[in-house]
Formats: sequence, structure tokens, C-alpha cells
Amino acid sequence: MKDANYIQILDAVVRLEILRGHLRWKMAELSRMSGVQRTLVYYYFGKSKEAILNEALKTIGDEFFGLSSERISMWKSGRMKESILATRARFKQAPHVAQFFFHWRHQPSAVQTGLKQLEKRFREKVKSQFPQISKDDEEAVYTIFFGLVLVPDLREPVLDRVLAAMKFPK
Repeated sequence: MKDANYIQILDAVVRLEILRGHLRWKMAELSRMSGVQRTLVYYYFGKSKEAILNEALKTIGDEFFGLSSERISMWKSGRMKESILATRARFKQAPHVAQFFFHWRHQPSAVQTGLKQLEKRFREKVKSQFPQISKDDEEAVYTIFFGLVLVPDLREPVLDRVLAAMKFPK
């Protein structure tokens, strides 16, 4: 699990990507926006902006798409609700990730390619969890997942109702 400084840096880098454009920001801006000293940014990620952005994409996959081995294990053991709640908690810590996703998802770029790859891996996770699922149901799970993790102030009883309606384990 990533610590608070790591997540602050992640949130700042995705904000800068939106505000300044692809890799058009400076390390000093990243440090200032994240509130983390530049030396600590270097400690976590090195000095390459590309490496920082690639690590941000990896973390988005692990933490927000639930592609880490821990999150995949949660799904396999029927703890989908726990995984969704963990993703919701991460969005509260890094609220600009969703904006980053929607900003770059439709703009031809290396970032778009990376995001589409994460979507593909998420769909593969759904398919491996539910091998008999139809293509339409796979798309429905993908859509519902985004709603469950992004809707502000979603109450837990509502999450329980959605998972029960989907006949997925809590």
C-alpha cells in the first residue's frame, strides 16, 4: 500500500498533466503542488518525468482499477465490496485521478494508450472472475464499477444493494 506522500505526489502529477499538458510541467511545480519536498519526490520516483507518469499509471491500475495482486485476490475470495471501498478511499485521497482519466481517455497519446491498456486488463479481471459472463455483462460490470467508485457520498447500504442485485458476493 502506498503512503500519504506517494498518493499526494500521484494526485499532483495527474493534476499537472491536466493543467499543463503532457509532461509540460516542472519538478518544482510537482513538489509545490504535492506539498512534498523535491528530494522526496526523487526518492520515490527518480528524476524522470516520464518515469513519474508511468508510475502514476501503474498506481492507477493497481489502486483504482484494482489490478494489484492484493485486489485481484479480494475479488477471487468474494470480497468485491472491500475492493470497491478501498478504491473509493483512494479516490478521496487522490481526487484528480478521475478527472485525469476522463481528460486523457479520448485524446490520442501515450497516456491514452496506457489508460486503454488498464481498461483492457480490468475487463480481463472481470472475465477471469466470471468466466461465463457475456460481453454485454462484462461491459455492464465495467460501467457499474466506475459508478460505484466515482459516485460521491455513495452510502454502503446502496453498494450492498447493487452488489446483491448483480448477484455478486459482497
